[in-house]
Amino acid sequence: MSEVVQIDYHVVPFREKRFVEAYRPAILRALEFGANGYSFYRTDEDPGHFVHLSYWDTRADFDRYWMSRDMREIRVAIVGLHDHLVLPHYGDLLERG
Repeated sequence: MSEVVQIDYHVVPFREKRFVEAYRPAILRALEFGANGYSFYRTDEDPGHFVHLSYWDTRADFDRYWMSRDMREIRVAIVGLHDHLVLPHYGDLLERG
């Protein structure tokens, strides 16, 4: 069964563009670490709420990505741009079209 990982970011008002520019490399790097796909979107109800979903064969693959030097540098770069604790949320992929 595949793993789905969701990461929510609540970005401080007026810093959305800076956040997207700083975080975009993290999205693309997921594939290099073995993700089977991803999506990155902003919710309509709250323009400061961004969601990064990624699909992995194993949780260990995601952990290797999340704890990589690249991701640590990106997390440092976005400090101060979001205002909530960032924790990945895991789930089992039941179906995907």
